[in-house]
Amino acid sequence: DGGRTAQPNYKQELRSVASPLLVVMNSIQDAGGTPFSVLMNQAVRLKNAQLASSRSTFDSYPTSYQNSLFPQPEVVSLRSSSSFEERLEGASKIKEEGNAAYYNNEYG
Repeated sequence: DGGRTAQPNYKQELRSVASPLLVVMNSIQDAGGTPFSVLMNQAVRLKNAQLASSRSTFDSYPTSYQNSLFPQPEVVSLRSSSSFEERLEGASKIKEEGNAAYYNNEYG
């Protein structure tokens, strides 16, 4: 063997640890015995029902207004720029990109 130590088989070790872990995670239940995935699905349906009227109102707004309510990260970071010149330059760039997309019928 020439003084070498055997390399551990990490894939085998991972399988031996992951397999029981997956079994445990798949069987995790709350105190009432309801599986976590069922609880999450119920929570999602409840939240969707609660927000349904707000969603229909939001969907009725023009796309330009929807985008101003939830701006892209680029716009948010631009708004926090320190100088007016930086904000003006960035806004002009975004406007030019938007105009180019509009003229090329790229409305997405």
